[in-house]
Amino acid sequence: MSHVQVTPEVALREAMIENQFLKNRVLILSQQCADRDRRIAELEAASEPPADQD
Repeated sequence: MSHVQVTPEVALREAMIENQFLKNRVLILSQQCADRDRRIAELEAASEPPADQD
């Protein structure tokens, strides 16, 4: 089996691609968390008895 030498440029490019992928994943997860937080707030508001209106 031959050893493939990776140049610093290739290593940098791969690292940048992985970094961008992870940033995109973080954005997706952040949006999912915000959506779930909003849904929880809606469910909590719906489960509270209405306030007395005088």
